[in-house]
Amino acid sequence: RPSPELRGRDDDLVALAQRVAGHRLVTLLGTGGVGKTQLALSLARSLQKQRPEPVWWVDLAVPGQREQPSLAQTPSLALALAQALGLQLGRLEGSNAGRELGTALAGHEGLLVLDNAESAAQALAELLQDLLPLAPLLSVLVTSQQRLQLPTEQVYRLAPLQPPAALQLLMRRARAIDQHYALQAHEMDDAAHLCERLDRLPLALEMAGTQLPALGLQTLQRHLDDRLRLLDQPLAGTPARQRTLQAALAWSHSLLEPAAQAVLRRLAVFAAPFRLPAAQQVAADDGLDGVAVVRAVTTLVDRSLLQFQPPQAQADAPRWRLLETPRLFAAQQLDHHDERAATQQRHARAMAALAAQARAEYWVSGDAEWLTRWHTDHDEFVLGFDHACAAGDAESAALIGEALSAAANLTGQFQQLHARTEQALALLPQAGPLARAYLWNRTVVTMATSGLRKLEASQRRLQAWRLVGEPMNLSRAMVAHIADLERAGHGAEADALMAELKALEQPHWPPRQRALGVALAELYLGSQRNDIALLRRAMLSWQTLARQGGLARLALQALGNLASVDILQGQPEQAVPKLLQTATEMRALGNAVDAALVLNRLAKVELGLGNVTQGRDWLEQALLTSQDASLLARYAESGAALALAMEQAERAARLLATASAHDQVSSLGSSVWEREALQRLQQTLQQRLDSDTLTRCRIEGENLSVPAVYADLLAWLRGVR
Repeated sequence: RPSPELRGRDDDLVALAQRVAGHRLVTLLGTGGVGKTQLALSLARSLQKQRPEPVWWVDLAVPGQREQPSLAQTPSLALALAQALGLQLGRLEGSNAGRELGTALAGHEGLLVLDNAESAAQALAELLQDLLPLAPLLSVLVTSQQRLQLPTEQVYRLAPLQPPAALQLLMRRARAIDQHYALQAHEMDDAAHLCERLDRLPLALEMAGTQLPALGLQTLQRHLDDRLRLLDQPLAGTPARQRTLQAALAWSHSLLEPAAQAVLRRLAVFAAPFRLPAAQQVAADDGLDGVAVVRAVTTLVDRSLLQFQPPQAQADAPRWRLLETPRLFAAQQLDHHDERAATQQRHARAMAALAAQARAEYWVSGDAEWLTRWHTDHDEFVLGFDHACAAGDAESAALIGEALSAAANLTGQFQQLHARTEQALALLPQAGPLARAYLWNRTVVTMATSGLRKLEASQRRLQAWRLVGEPMNLSRAMVAHIADLERAGHGAEADALMAELKALEQPHWPPRQRALGVALAELYLGSQRNDIALLRRAMLSWQTLARQGGLARLALQALGNLASVDILQGQPEQAVPKLLQTATEMRALGNAVDAALVLNRLAKVELGLGNVTQGRDWLEQALLTSQDASLLARYAESGAALALAMEQAERAARLLATASAHDQVSSLGSSVWEREALQRLQQTLQQRLDSDTLTRCRIEGENLSVPAVYADLLAWLRGVR
C-alpha cells in the first residue's frame, strides 16, 4: 500500500522510528483525523527501503469488516491476521488462538503494522499478550484511538500539526482544487486563526481546503460553528468512517462506553480548558457519580478526545481541554439527549463555586499570583454567568459576577460586564439578600446602569450591604457612594459617610481592601475638592498598601494620580514623565485599557501645554492601544480639544456630543482638572458657533456608532500629521 505525501511530520517520523527500533510493541495514539495512518504508512515505506526484513500492513477497519462483531473476538482476529500474513493455519479456536499464531510466527522477523485497532482493542491486547513472547523477532506497530493497556506497550501520542504545517496543508488542498487560489497578505492572520479553530487536524484542514476556493476565507470562517454540516463533502479515497468530519467523529463516539459518551456530551458546555472538580459537578447526575466522571475523563484522554494541560505555574491548576471540533459534535449529542438546559444549569453552579474561591483569593493575593491562577477561567466564568442568567439563577450569577469584576479590576477589561447590565438587573427581583447585594456591586454600579442615575444606583448598593452587614463589602459600597455624593454636590453627606467609613475600616484588613477603602475615598475627595494635602496623603497611603499587597495595578494608578497632583499644583510639565512611565508599565503588565487611559490623559496634558503635535501623537497611541467601548467618551473629549486647537470647531462640537452620548465612566471618573478643561472647551465652542450649528453638530455626534467614531477618529488623526 503506497504512503501518501507527508508534510509537517518530519520530527514525528524520526521519533516514531526510534520508538519502534527500541521497543517491540508501540501504539501510535491520536484522535480521528490527526494523521496516524499516514504517519504509519510513511514509516513502513521508509523501513522497507532501509532493511531487508518485511513489513506487513493489516487494516483492522477495512470496508465491511468493522460491522462483523466476531472481529472483537480473539480467535477471529487471529485468523484475520494469519490470512493477511499469508499463513495457512486452518481454524483458530478458543484461548489458544494467540499462542497458535505466535508459534506460527516464531521464526518470522519483521514489523507488523496494525492500523485502526480501536475497534478491536481488547481482543488485540489479548492476542498480542500471548503472541509476542512466542515470536521474539517480530515487532508490532499499532495505530489506534485508545491504548491496549499492555505492560510492554510504548505509546507515541500524535499531536495536531504545528501552525506552519497546518496552514501549508490548508493551502495545498485549496490549490489542488483551484491552482490559482491564493491568500492575500491581509488574510494570513485570519487563515492561521482558521487552522486553530479546526484544531490543526489534517482531516479537518483538508476538508476546509476543498471549500476555500468556492466560499472564500471570510465566508468559511463565518460558518465554521456549523462545520459538521459545512465540511460534509466526502474525500474520495478515504475510508467511509473518515469521508466527512461527522462520520469521523461518529466513529470515535461509537467506540465509547455509555458513561464516557454521557461525560463527553456534557463537557461540551465548557468554553475553555476546565478543572476536574468543575467537570465532576457538570457531568455527574443521579446515575453517574464523581468517580465515574474521573474514569470517563481518563478514557477520553486516552482516546485523544480530551487533552490534559499540566499547570503552567505553581499557583495554577491542571486542566483538561475538549478540542473544538469534537466539542461541536458533543454539543449535538447533548441536544439529541435533551440534556442541554440541565447541564448548563449545573455548569452555572460549578462556576459559582469556583468563582467564590476566586473572589476570596482576590482580596488576599497579589495581582500576578491571582491572574496566574484564575485568568484561564475567565471565559468560563462569562459563560457560567450567561447560563445562570438564562436559568434565572440569581445566586450563581451574583457569585460569578464577583469573579468577573475581580478580573476586570486587574486587567481594565470591563466590556463583558458592561454588556451584561440588563441581565444582572433582571435577576434582582428573585435574588436573596446576599445575591442582591452582590448584583448591586461592581457588576452593576461600574456600568451605565439602565434607568438609574449613578447616585441612586450606589445608594441602592449601599442599602443592600447595610442589610447584609458584611463589613468589607459595606466599606466598598460606602466609597462608591461617597464619590457619587461629592459629584452631585452633597459634600456634607459625603463627609458624614466618610467618618462612618473610617470607623468601620480595620487595620488588619488585607492591603487590597484598605487601598480600595479609606485611601480611595480620600483620593477622590482630595481630587474633587482640589485639596492637595489630602490628595497627596491618600496617594502615599495607596502606594504603601499596594506595595505591601503586591498590587501592581493599584501602585501604577497611584503613580498616575500623583501626576494629577502636579497638574493641580500648576506644574503640568512634571506630570508628563510620570504619565509616560505609568503607561509604559501598564503595557508591560498587559493592561491595555489602563495604558490607553493614561496615554489619553497624556494627550490632554500636552494639549493643555500647547503641544498640539505631541497631543495628537499620544491620542493616536491611546486609540491603537485599546478601543474598548467604555473609553470612547474619554477619547472623544481629547479629540475635541485637539480639533479646537486646530481651528476645527464643528468637529470639536460633534466629538463632544459623541462623548456625552457614550459616557460610561464610573462614579470615580475624571479628575477635577479634566472637568475644568472640559468646561472651558464647552464655553469656547458656545462662543464660536451659533446655536443652529451647535444643534446640528450635537445630532450628528450623538448618532454615530462606536465603530464609526473610532474609524473616523483614527482616519482624521492620520490625516493631520
